[in-house]
Amino acid sequence: MRRGAWVAFSILVAVFAATAFGGGIVGTGHDFSSEVWSEGRICLPCHVPHDAQTDDDGSTMVLWNHSVTNETFTMYSGFVLERLDRDQDEQPGGASKLCLSCHDGATAVDAFGGGPESPSMYATDTSLGTDLRDDHPIGIQYPPDGLAGFKPRANLSPVKLVSWGGRTDRVECTSCHEPHSDDFGMFLRMDNTGSALCLQCHDK
Repeated sequence: MRRGAWVAFSILVAVFAATAFGGGIVGTGHDFSSEVWSEGRICLPCHVPHDAQTDDDGSTMVLWNHSVTNETFTMYSGFVLERLDRDQDEQPGGASKLCLSCHDGATAVDAFGGGPESPSMYATDTSLGTDLRDDHPIGIQYPPDGLAGFKPRANLSPVKLVSWGGRTDRVECTSCHEPHSDDFGMFLRMDNTGSALCLQCHDK
């Protein structure tokens, strides 16, 4: 394939990948393609097609390319019922750990591909820090159907329950947030006017 045709093909692939989820990440807070350290790539700071990182159990992590947080988090512990399948000292896992690998306030945004990172490249404006007690619980299993105050699992869409590490129906960061689309602001999965997103799961 001639160079010009290959470049055009590569651009088309990049555009398709960037718009495959909702409105795509182009122009959003997750679009780092204009940064020198991103090598002009949209997907590369988070994903890589080859040599992706693996989770503790050896499974691939959505072709993950970014450094994974090593921080220790203080987890939400308000509801005993929601913590039945989680040890008191368990740390974030699955998709939430990947999100926190930029939003922990300690892992640099440009830390990807095993390359050097810049200590000043923290997501300070969107940092959650390591104390998650004042945030919506993550790393929990959605309550069983029929429990007062919660909607049946079959009716949650577009909220997404996550399965990872042999655990199912987990509430993680990506349950409410779609990192590839910012159509509704804050990378939410739907418009939250009138707490509409919250009411997908909660009866009140």
